[in-house]
Amino acid sequence: MKKGYEKRTIAIDARCLTIHKTGIQTYVIELVKRLVKEFNITLYTHKNLHPSCSINLAKEVNLVIKVVDNFLSFYGTVWAQLSLPVLIRNDQPDFFWSPDHTLPFISQFFIRKKTKLIVTVHDLAYLEVPQYVTKLNWLNNKLFLKSSVQMADLVLVDSNTTMEAVKTNFSKIRNIELLYIGYTAREYKQKVEVIQKYDLRKKNYFLFVGNLEGKKNLLRAVQAFELVSSEMKNMVFAIVGGKGWKADEEREYFKTLENKGLLRIIGYVSDDELATLYNDSFAFIFPSIYEGFGIPPLEAMSYGIPVIASNASTIPEVCGDAALYFDPFNINSIKEIMEVLYKDPIVYNQLSVAGKIRCKMFSWDESFVRFVDLVNKL
Repeated sequence: MKKGYEKRTIAIDARCLTIHKTGIQTYVIELVKRLVKEFNITLYTHKNLHPSCSINLAKEVNLVIKVVDNFLSFYGTVWAQLSLPVLIRNDQPDFFWSPDHTLPFISQFFIRKKTKLIVTVHDLAYLEVPQYVTKLNWLNNKLFLKSSVQMADLVLVDSNTTMEAVKTNFSKIRNIELLYIGYTAREYKQKVEVIQKYDLRKKNYFLFVGNLEGKKNLLRAVQAFELVSSEMKNMVFAIVGGKGWKADEEREYFKTLENKGLLRIIGYVSDDELATLYNDSFAFIFPSIYEGFGIPPLEAMSYGIPVIASNASTIPEVCGDAALYFDPFNINSIKEIMEVLYKDPIVYNQLSVAGKIRCKMFSWDESFVRFVDLVNKL
């Protein structure tokens, strides 16, 4: 940095960091860890950060976390719409960034023009797959997403698929840009105890990483695995992640398969454990019906683990020719792709090599550089 250069400030709506780290939390954390090198960063939240998020930011300098816990904090959206504008107006940051779809509606009237507004739209699930969105999430997006993309000085999207969807559904967007996101390359260290802890055997399980929720389509994927499991000696299906929304219908069925020894529901794990679970898996499966991007397939590819995935939404854009695709609505299609991967070592090895090449196209460092470039043009 040039001598005498005064760092500008980016204030961020960090409400998403108050819950357990998954995709969007990783997105914010990885960019913030790099942005602090160029900007002063202020995180606004309505309650304390979740430990899985705060541990990743504990050592950062040029980072201020403002927890404003008031009578509005019981519901984050209300707090964001009424408390955030006051914070922004008082602090007058150079930029305010909402990384999770919506800006405070009154920002366009209340915040001084000095502050440029940035919003990230990861997907339009509330329009395209409303059956997989909570009522509160649907209402929040219905009320505030349109005004957010129209008032923003910069709208960021994770994929061309989302870019086209946003342009199709909303008019009067002044500035929309693609910002591909990266994946986290975790160092693998041989840890046999991790595999033993979760009752797994090396290279003997299909792995899924993500929340257990309806749009992840785990029910069909596990049903397909049950159909083919008799042909795959001692193979199991392992699920890493927390319970999401609309996963109740799977609970009893999954319990039955756990009792049969075909399924492992592991829950949240540490980053070190996740690295081991990726590295020691036979293959990674990503059966989602809808995704805004999808980081886990790239993480799996970085370990040379073959990926089989849904041909829906943004997934082919992310995985390219480094995955085998199936119809996520067709159990037989999923089953057939599992069989191909299990029975054909040539295909298996080709996917392993292709994945290592593909994942290198996505980098948090490159995302950071592009983010800074786009912000500097405002």
